[in-house]
Parts: sequence; C-alpha cells; structure tokens
Amino acid sequence: MVNNKKISISILIMITASILCVSLAGTVNANIAPSDNNSTIIIPSNDDSLIFGHLFVLANQTTANVNDTVSIIDTVDNLGMINWQNVLVYIPIPKGLEYLSYSLPYKDTSYYNPATGIWSINSNLGRADIIIIETKVLPEASGQTINISSKIQQLMISNSTEDKSSLIPPSRTGILTINNQTGNNGNSNGTITVAGKYINPTAKADIKSGLYNTNKIVTLLMNKAGNIYYTTNGKIPTKNNTKYTKPIKITVTTLLKFIAIDNTSTISPTYTMKYTIDKIPPNVETTTPNSNANKISITTPITIKFSENILTGSNYNNIYIKNLNTGKMVHITKNLTKNIFTIKQIKSRLHHDTYFIYLPKGAFKDQAGNPSEAYQYKFTTEIK
Repeated sequence: MVNNKKISISILIMITASILCVSLAGTVNANIAPSDNNSTIIIPSNDDSLIFGHLFVLANQTTANVNDTVSIIDTVDNLGMINWQNVLVYIPIPKGLEYLSYSLPYKDTSYYNPATGIWSINSNLGRADIIIIETKVLPEASGQTINISSKIQQLMISNSTEDKSSLIPPSRTGILTINNQTGNNGNSNGTITVAGKYINPTAKADIKSGLYNTNKIVTLLMNKAGNIYYTTNGKIPTKNNTKYTKPIKITVTTLLKFIAIDNTSTISPTYTMKYTIDKIPPNVETTTPNSNANKISITTPITIKFSENILTGSNYNNIYIKNLNTGKMVHITKNLTKNIFTIKQIKSRLHHDTYFIYLPKGAFKDQAGNPSEAYQYKFTTEIK
C-alpha cells in the first residue's frame, strides 16, 4: 500500500506540473500586448480573471478488496495570480468506506474535520495543498463501484467578502472497484479494527473544562466517521439533540455534554465539559479604617476586603502608603489571605497625620484572571 501511495502522489504531482505549464503559457500569451518597443503585461482589472486553479481527487488504487485500506488523495492547486483564503473543501467519505485517519503536509495552514468532511485551508498561493485520507473498505461495498469526489464550498480572496468557489469546478470523479473477496489487512465485520479489535467511537473537545475570563470557541472532534450530538443544558445527549456541524461559541457559564455515534450506530460514552465564564473583576467591598475616617488610632490595622478570593497581580509590588503631611512614602509589609488584604507599617504612624493608600490597577486578579481596578483612599490619625 505504501508503494501505491507513493506512485499515486508522484503521478498527481506530474499531472499538476503539466497543467501548470500549459496554464501559465496560455495566461502569459493572453496577457502580453505587443508595442513598438517591447511587450507589456496587462494586469486584468477584474479579480475573477486572476483566479485559476484545479481540484483533483483520486484513490491510491483502482481496485480493492473488503477490509483493504484505501487512501483518498485530494489536491487543491492555485495556479492564478492572487492568494486564496479561507478555502473550504468538502470531501465526503463514500458509502462503503469508513474513515480511519488523515495526514496533511501543511499542518500549519490547513485542518480536516472528519465529523463534517470539511478540509479547511487558511491560505494558498502558488502551491498544491494535499490531504491523504485513509479509509477502510466495508463488506457492504463488495462487488460495487465507489465514486470518489470533492468540491470547493468556499473560496475567499484578499479584500473581498464574496465567495469565489463557483470559479473552480468540482473534481473529476475517481472510480474505485471493490472485488467480491476479502483482503488480508483486516477482518470482515465492516468496522474499524486495529489488530483485530473493534475501535469504539470517541469524541473530544479542543478546549478543556475550566475557568475563563473571555468567550471560548469549542471545536468537537471524532475519531472516525459518524456524528456528534450535544446539549448545553446539562442533560444527557441523544441522537435527537443538536447535531454538531460547526464550532460552539461559549459566552456564559455552560455545561457542555456530547456523544459520538459512528456509522454502525455504536454510541460513545457521554463527555462533559464545564466552561465557567467570569468577566467581572474583583472589587473592594470594605476597608479598615474607613475611607476619609478621622481620629484613627496609630495602631489600627489596615485591611481591605474584596468581593471574592484574589491573587497577587502584575502591579502588586506597586502598592504604597504615603504620609500626606510629610510627603514621604511609608515602609510597609503586605499579606494576602483569600479575599482579605492586610498592610502593616514597619514604623508606627504619626499622630494627626493623613495617610494615603493606593492600589494600582492590576495589583490583584481573581481566579479567572480578571485584573482589579485602581483603588485609593485616605484616613487621618488621632491627635496625641
């Protein structure tokens, strides 16, 4: 099978190179206008004339047996003069084949979702993007001819919100003939196996449960062909609940539960993710002494109570106390326990002086990472 894959990819590259040469020759001839001195390349004003490319799909073999592993190879080739962006290619797994895995040469710019059959390409200019999808031939395909196809569902270009996918024709259909016999690289029960063991459907979320201070976009992934169903109300999902078709936006605290059901109707365990969204920063509730208080004992502790448990923030070391009568900063020690912040002066306070306490923005943060706002207050000590 490895040799077949190498041969298929080599053939595909040669075909692409041939089309590229012919296409570029035709493009240059069409755009060069003769003049008295030399030739000038005319750049078309219509973006559509700059969009040119091909979509290819084929299998690494033309015939296969039941339980054989067959590679579906899809190539998107941009031969034009403008960058393609946010390209979505639909590659359905044909009936009679079951998804196993996939590989991508350009993992940094493309991604495949087996649950939806959508291959997402972030950017493509002057190269051929390739995906190899491994599938297994099921018993129901015995004696059948399987058609393999793909289609670009979305294609965007820079500085445009218009979908240009209609300019690229669908791929030619690849043909795979299944023999009336069983292959040697699997069993004949029509399910995905590894070393003779059935592989149960599983699913996962790309973001773990946790406490966050921003909205989250959660993508659900499945290990084989099938569908994912989910709920956000805490109930156990079934196939009658919402079918996963696109990433889920989490804007408030949400209990997400989901299951995977493969093409044999086998159901995965229920997966649960709890996303706690907290966008409210901690705030000061009370202080001792009170703000603007007078006749405060020179030994009265200084404590500040917050609305929730807090942690030290990036500006914690910039907290200070200043004696407004002398204009000098006061040497202090600091202690934080849950939601209580305590300040102690190393030397005793002076009588009948006003002290200014300043907590800069970000001196503290809550468990979700929300920074505290700046806070300040003052008090005056008692007369001796």
